[in-house]
Formats: sequence, C-alpha cells, structure tokens
Amino acid sequence: MEKSQQATQVELRAADTLLDRGVRIYLRAPLLLRIFGKKMLRVTLRKPTMGTMMAISREYLKMGVSVDGVNNGEDGITEAHLLLSQHGKRVCRIVAMGMLRGRFATLHLSRPLGWWLRWHSSATDLRDALFVLITLSGIADFTTTIRWLRELKMTTPRQTSHEEKGS
Repeated sequence: MEKSQQATQVELRAADTLLDRGVRIYLRAPLLLRIFGKKMLRVTLRKPTMGTMMAISREYLKMGVSVDGVNNGEDGITEAHLLLSQHGKRVCRIVAMGMLRGRFATLHLSRPLGWWLRWHSSATDLRDALFVLITLSGIADFTTTIRWLRELKMTTPRQTSHEEKGS
C-alpha cells in the first residue's frame, strides 16, 4: 500500500512542477522570423488564470456543441466538416486565449493570434495545444470547489442559540 501512495505523491509533485513551469509546444514561425533563420517558435503554455478560464468557457459555450458532436462512419465525416466550418475560428481563438493569459491579452490579442494560428498551424498542432490547456486548466479543481460549496449549504441557518440545543 505504501508504494502506491508514494507513486501517487511522485505523480502529484510532477504535475505541480508542470503547472509551475508550463509545457513547451513548437509552432511554425511567421515569415519574418523564417527569413532570419528561425523556423520554429517555442511557446510555453502555463496554467491559465481564473479569468482566462472564464473567457475560454464563455467562448466554448457560444459554440453550442455537445460532447457527442461527431459520430463514427460516413455520417461522422460530414458532421466533422460541418463542425470545422462553423466553429474552427472559435477553436483557434480559444487556443490563443489559453496561450496569452491575462485580461488585456485575452481581450485584445486573442483574435489576431487566433487568426495567425488558423493560417499557420495544423489541426494536429492545435489539438496538442488544446490538450495541454485542458490538462493544465484545473477545471476539475473548480468543479470540486463548487461541489464542496454546495455541500456546505451556506444558506441553512446554524443552531447556535442555547435554547435550541437544550442547555
């Protein structure tokens, strides 16, 4: 039993280290940088702030897609193309928001960066970046907090008077 607990502790420390340092991804450099010999850009994705997560969540909810968006088979390919044509721009903007962090950058720079990502990165690059962002987002921590607050039942009256306790 101790070995599994130690392994869990090591995994938790590794995850915390990744959250502090971030995860590097590589994207194709813009033309101006490629002229000067820089072919790839190293971008470090760090844990998004709460404000950034709220902005990303708003963008995701605007898409209005369900988890069961794409089926397998012939019909699934058509649905995938439909989703790509309708929501590809927004997905690129969501990835850009996660890369930028911060209120000003999220509000003002996510559109241009989303445009650049759309025209200069592959679907695989965007998928990898989105996977890292989802992993680092800590959305599970937020939902745990919400469950904990629900269990607290802060609106129920507390029994603090002596008469109610019987003393």
